[in-house]
Amino acid sequence: MSSTASLLSVFNALPDATLLLTAELRIEAASDAYLAATLARREVIVGRLIFEAFPDNPATPETRAVHNLRASLKQVLATGQAHTMARQRYDVPDPARPGQFVERYWLPRNTPVLDGQGRVSHLLHTITDVTPGAESEAWQRATYDELLATRQQLRQLNRELESRVQERTHALEQTRQEAGRQRQRLENLLLQAPAAICILNGPELVYELVNPVYQQLFPGRRLLGYPVLEALPELRNQPIWHTLQQVYHTGQAHTESEVLVQVAPHEGSALQDFYFNYLFQSRTDENGHVDGVVVFAFDITQQVRVQRSSAAAAHQLRLLTDALPVLIGYLDQQERYQFANHAYQAWFNQEPEKLLGRPVREVIGEQAYAGVQHYIRRALAGEQLSFTARMPYREGFIKHIRTSYVPDIQGQEVAGFYTLVSDVTPEVLAHEQVQTLNEELAASNEELRLQHAELAHTQQALLEAAQRRAEERETFYQIFEQTPALIALLRGAEHRFEYVNQAYQGLFPGRRLVGLTLAEALPETVEQGFQALMDKVYQTGETYYGNELLLRLEQPAGQPPQDMYFTFTYQAYREKGVLAGVSIFAFEVTGQVQARRQREAEHLRLLGLFAQAPAGICILAGPELVYEFVNPAYQLLLPGRELPGRSIFAAVPEIQGTTAEAIMRHVYTSGQAHEEQALLIPLKRPGDGVLENRYFTFVYQARRNEQEQIDGLLGFVFEVTAQIQVTEALRESETRFRIMADAAPNQVWAVRPDSTLHYANQAFLDFVGVSLEQYTATGWAAFIPPEELEQAQLTLETAIRTRSLYMLEHRMRRHDGQYRWLLAQGAPSFYPNGELYGYVGSAIDITELKQTNQQLTRTNQDLDNFVYAASHDLKQPVNNLAGLFEEMHRSSTFPDPAEEQLLVPLIHEALQQLSSTIDDLAALGQAQQTRVMPTELVSLADLTEEVLNTLEPQVRAARARITTDFAARPALSFARANLRTILLNLVGNSLKYADPARPARIHVSVWVEQNQPVLMVEDNGLGFDAARHGAGLFHLFQRLHTHTAGTGVGLYLVHRIVQANGGTVEVDSQSGEGATFRIRFGAA
Repeated sequence: MSSTASLLSVFNALPDATLLLTAELRIEAASDAYLAATLARREVIVGRLIFEAFPDNPATPETRAVHNLRASLKQVLATGQAHTMARQRYDVPDPARPGQFVERYWLPRNTPVLDGQGRVSHLLHTITDVTPGAESEAWQRATYDELLATRQQLRQLNRELESRVQERTHALEQTRQEAGRQRQRLENLLLQAPAAICILNGPELVYELVNPVYQQLFPGRRLLGYPVLEALPELRNQPIWHTLQQVYHTGQAHTESEVLVQVAPHEGSALQDFYFNYLFQSRTDENGHVDGVVVFAFDITQQVRVQRSSAAAAHQLRLLTDALPVLIGYLDQQERYQFANHAYQAWFNQEPEKLLGRPVREVIGEQAYAGVQHYIRRALAGEQLSFTARMPYREGFIKHIRTSYVPDIQGQEVAGFYTLVSDVTPEVLAHEQVQTLNEELAASNEELRLQHAELAHTQQALLEAAQRRAEERETFYQIFEQTPALIALLRGAEHRFEYVNQAYQGLFPGRRLVGLTLAEALPETVEQGFQALMDKVYQTGETYYGNELLLRLEQPAGQPPQDMYFTFTYQAYREKGVLAGVSIFAFEVTGQVQARRQREAEHLRLLGLFAQAPAGICILAGPELVYEFVNPAYQLLLPGRELPGRSIFAAVPEIQGTTAEAIMRHVYTSGQAHEEQALLIPLKRPGDGVLENRYFTFVYQARRNEQEQIDGLLGFVFEVTAQIQVTEALRESETRFRIMADAAPNQVWAVRPDSTLHYANQAFLDFVGVSLEQYTATGWAAFIPPEELEQAQLTLETAIRTRSLYMLEHRMRRHDGQYRWLLAQGAPSFYPNGELYGYVGSAIDITELKQTNQQLTRTNQDLDNFVYAASHDLKQPVNNLAGLFEEMHRSSTFPDPAEEQLLVPLIHEALQQLSSTIDDLAALGQAQQTRVMPTELVSLADLTEEVLNTLEPQVRAARARITTDFAARPALSFARANLRTILLNLVGNSLKYADPARPARIHVSVWVEQNQPVLMVEDNGLGFDAARHGAGLFHLFQRLHTHTAGTGVGLYLVHRIVQANGGTVEVDSQSGEGATFRIRFGAA
């Protein structure tokens, strides 16, 4: 038998008259042959119950047609076994005469179609029209008696003729039976294959066949009999539709993997994303013209989703760990980093990837390591720890930390531990600052004087209905005239036609044969060698048998030649013992030849289809299951192994004794198909032979021979190892994420795109004091003060809508009923395709920090008030003191002129310095008292001129050359008094700290950067080491040069004004090279 189980792939084009019925006996499909035999139309009968479409003929109730057919169908449904009925009269409605019936006799056969669980899902009702046979039975008996009375020679010839007819009929019947068996196997293959398979017919690609797997993709959609775009209109503008058209028009197969197709499974439902691996193969008719497309597809949507989910989970884990304001890492037993989040970069000035594999001691430094070494050893011993510590990581970089060590216990061994480090330096320093400020406030009067400072059916087809009808023959010539066989008598050596029957003459319409020689009547037979064959028979008397020989017949009116095939006998006949001529008995077998060739072509095409299928397909023969066929995809599953001709148990010895062997042997012995999902089969790896775990999903079904005995298995095999590994990796990733998240001291959560909670860690649940289910049911509305809820919800919804990061300070009720301040930060998480997965974020309790800041604010306010009051109160006494001194100096004389020259300048300088200090403090106090001043459009040229007029004496003394460039922004929108203070202090400092060795050069300019004005003051003065002193430059009362008078208030005041207005101050300087100050204002 054939190595494959397929001959035909198109249901409607089956040569058998066949109906496809549901288990409820409703007609789902009808072959063209069935429609022709029953005079029915597809659109009238499809969808109706069979007995509604074909009722009993009320004129012949004795036939019991409906009753007998119903009994047979019920028997098949009940037993699952095919049933062939005896000849049954079942008249069909006459479409030309409504209400009338046409007499018909049938040989019906009903066959079950089983689903994957072996249950009957459909029935195949196939009929053979035997009406002519029934009418001619009596006639055939009489004809046979008459033939026995003919002359002996004619009887002999007739016997030979009947023998040949019977042989051909028998051969044809065997061919039909074989076709039926092969169609049955193909049907089972297509119906039970795990792939989605359909056949599309004609240029409009009408669904002609749909197997169950394909239909399950669209459970609510009507496909069979509809064009693709009518059944699934949403495919019109998708690439898959254009690919189908291309395959139909070009005839070239197309294979593609992981293709996105958006379809609605149910009529009117929303579009859903499906992913397929598919093969589109053109189907051709007997003339080689494309008349349809065969679709072989595999739904891999779940695999794609799992992969994307895994990628999203990994992405979420990285995003979450990088978004948390804590250092998250993992140390192994060798104290080497195996994971470090993004926060490590800010602390250790290295990308996290460069930390992997390095010892913690090397990364954090000896001094810091000494402080945590004993904690590390305890964690590696399996102890979970939390502690705080002061960590001197390097010179000038000391952190106060709160740390959690969570051991990673695998089995009975500690593989390492997770480390979560929070920076609590601001809290520690804040407490220290409060303490210091309190002390400063207590002694503020004394300190004033001392100057002091801040984110996949075809169907089976059975018997071909071809019944040879013999016509009435009264004499042997009449017999010859009516026989379908081609009969001719040629006389003499020149082979002159003496007699031809009607069938023979019909081959050559318009040609005269009788009376002409073979060469005269049919010259093409000479050219093609037939006359030479006849010459030999005439000369030797030996009969010649020709089998399926081609005769190319010339056609009239310039038509192309017609190729016809014949099986024939050239036999010499004698008269009075003398050879008189040659007789011809022939049958035209063109249809059989073409059908066989079409089957062979389809066989080859199916092999090609299987060869290109993305699934592994194999055929196993005999009880030892010897590989008879494997496609390339199957061979790729077992690289380097010889398969064809070997038993599967010899080629793949690893499966002996396993579940896989038991399944295959059970299918072979029971005949029941078996589908298995993700079965673990350890196989030796090519090369080194090491066993590796591999997972396979497969379907095996029994193959049967012409005696309906099982002689092998058909298999579809898919490897799903990668999918299983992805699933396991996802599970491991989720486990690791939950361990880290639950160990984190921060609250960690994740919400869906609709803002509903998806996950919360243990710290979050401990805070609110309810389970995740309880919190999900109520949402945060029950925990946030009503007056803050609307703003909090709006902040979260706005961030989700704009796909942006967000930060939110809000209060939330703790499990003890106390409202605590939280700082929440969230970041969007996306699937690899850009679709929003949700938001992940964290929150920390900042209640103590909030309280500390409030205390600092009050303390600073008190200090500001004191400075302002004190400077105001001291101003007048100092002025009075200066006046008194002047009066005393005028009215008194010093006994010693030298003493006068020494003391008077000293007293003037002290009074001047005291007055300047009081003026600076007054300006500082006023700046801190007036938090917001009205802005106006200030001309920089005018303001600079005013400042220079004020500083004229210093300009002259420093021999300064001052230049300006305000072309980029001639005027700024700012509080004029504050802008004057900034310019006055910066230019004043440039003059004060000019290098006496060279004339002072000062350049004041403005440029715009990202719509932000930047004011710059550059000089060539003494300068200072900005890398060393830059951090403290803007502290109150900070001075770097002591050779000139000053209070250290000016730069503090500049920094305070700029910072209060949303700007920043930058400085670059080197000793001896001058200084450059850049004031970056907010957008103006």
